[in-house]
Amino acid sequence: NFIDGIHGLSSGVCVLMSLSFSVIAQKVGDVELANLGIILAAASLGLMVFNYPLGKIFLGDGGAYLMGFTIAWLMILLAMRHEDISKWSLLAIASWPIIETVFSMLRRKLRGRLTHRPDRMHFHHIVMRGLEITSRKRIPRQRSNPLATLIILPLACVPAVLGTFYSQSHQAGVAICLASICLYISFYNGLLYVLRKRRFQILRK
Repeated sequence: NFIDGIHGLSSGVCVLMSLSFSVIAQKVGDVELANLGIILAAASLGLMVFNYPLGKIFLGDGGAYLMGFTIAWLMILLAMRHEDISKWSLLAIASWPIIETVFSMLRRKLRGRLTHRPDRMHFHHIVMRGLEITSRKRIPRQRSNPLATLIILPLACVPAVLGTFYSQSHQAGVAICLASICLYISFYNGLLYVLRKRRFQILRK
C-alpha cells in the first residue's frame, strides 16, 4: 500500500515478486507454488494494463493488502517447504516495499510525526516531483507520474533478480539485502539533496 501512490508501481512490483518466487519454486520442483506465482503475476499484470499509464483503476487499500498478504504467504510457504532456499534471498526479492515501509516509518518517527499518517515524502513522490522541478514544469503531473514508475521499477528489479539467481546462498542473500538498504537510502538522500539545490537555483534565477 505504501508504494501504490503512482500508476503501475505497486502492480509492477507485484508482478516482479510473483514471477521471482515462481521461478524459485520451479527450480526446486514445487509446481504448486510455481503455478500460484504465475497466477498472482497474471492478476497483477491484468490490473496494470488499466492502471498504467493513465490510472483508470487502482489497487486501493483492499487490493494492495490482499496482494501483499498473498505474496507474503507465497514467500513463507517457499521458506517452510524448502530448507535449502535462503530466507534472506527471499527477503531480498521483496526488499523494495519492505524498505520503503520501514524507512517511511523511521523517517516520520525521527521528525516527530505519527508513523501511520500519510505524507508526500515517499521515494516515488521525490522522483515524480524531481522530474517536474528539473524540467521547470515542462513535464506535467500526468507525465511525471508514469515516468517515475519507469525509473523506479528497474531499481526494484535489481535485488529481485539477484535474489532469484542466488536463491540458495545465505551469504549472498544477506549481502543483497544490506546493499539494497544502503542503495535505497543513498538514492533517496541524494535525490533530495540534488532537488533542493536545483530548486534553490531555479528560484534565484
